[in-house]
Amino acid sequence: MRPDPAARRLITSLLVIAGLALVLLPWFLRRNRLPVTSRPWQVTFQAAGSAPADSAAPDSGRIVRALASVPDPELGVSVVELGLIENVALTDSGRVKVTLVLTTPGCPYGADLARAALDAVLRVPGVSFAEVRIDPNAVWKPARVSDEVRRRLLLIPRP
Repeated sequence: MRPDPAARRLITSLLVIAGLALVLLPWFLRRNRLPVTSRPWQVTFQAAGSAPADSAAPDSGRIVRALASVPDPELGVSVVELGLIENVALTDSGRVKVTLVLTTPGCPYGADLARAALDAVLRVPGVSFAEVRIDPNAVWKPARVSDEVRRRLLLIPRP
């Protein structure tokens, strides 16, 4: 049974339109100064803490322990155990800046991880201000993961 000529024309027209859209899309994006290729974008969350002005500033150990309570949504392993903490900077006034690195540049959970890390840091006594940022240029490597976590995730064979 042969398809109706009108249906064939409609399907052909739709295919031609779809092809033109694919060909013209990069031109349209460049013309409107939209990114043509996917680039990692910096994600930053900031919030004021609830520390009184005369409270003692937190130490980096307490900040890292708080970040250890933040699990990766896919693996169920903390961001500290995965080696996702790039830097923790503290000031005497209780300001904390944390830089995260993601396992992949296009990680769909990056913003969720940064928000959860910010919430964990804000719960530490003495934090007056917290900033958690994802560094889009930092590169995560499996070597950042501890041997124990690698064994749990089966990244290295057991002896």
